[in-house]
Amino acid sequence: MTSHTPMYSTRPMNTAPFHKGRSWGAIRTHDLKQLALDLSSEGVTHTTCSAYLLGKYAIVNDATSEDGAGEWAVLMETQPGGDYRQIESVTFGWMNAAEAYRCLDRILAGEWNSGDLGIVSADRVGSPHNEANQCPACA
Repeated sequence: MTSHTPMYSTRPMNTAPFHKGRSWGAIRTHDLKQLALDLSSEGVTHTTCSAYLLGKYAIVNDATSEDGAGEWAVLMETQPGGDYRQIESVTFGWMNAAEAYRCLDRILAGEWNSGDLGIVSADRVGSPHNEANQCPACA
């Protein structure tokens, strides 16, 4: 078994995530190729409340602004329906789609599951934001 090597972390341990008061509107996806494209430098610009759910993982925008470097916190459910533990921080905005795909594949393979950058309450990762469900970041 490969030990966890934090290849992309930029923050000290137990500071998860950078924006302690932020909540995210999450979209569930099963399309790894499309997600890799969306998160990469080739993809779209995201509001700071954007998030994706991929299996037991949540990938939440942890950038300082929409025009930032595309920093994303990788969270893993501590138990089904429970809080999340941040296992990694990845700057997808510096990757092309192929690199982002390989990174997502490693996440799904559980290679980083031993990471422990802090706990994120499950109530901070919710339904997708829309006109009826907006936060200050997407309003």
